[in-house]
Amino acid sequence: MIADFLVSLEGFIWSIPFIAFVIICGIYFTVRTKFFTVVHFGHIMKHTFMAMISP
Repeated sequence: MIADFLVSLEGFIWSIPFIAFVIICGIYFTVRTKFFTVVHFGHIMKHTFMAMISP
């Protein structure tokens, strides 16, 4: 009984409508924040990955 519920829940989570919902939310928040992650990409990389490489 619990296994059947989990299988149906898994089917919903990985269904096409849910994946589309997640993508639409990502686009929405990207536009609402005025493309913050795109505009500040260099700063983000400099302070994360480059900080791990340089001593």
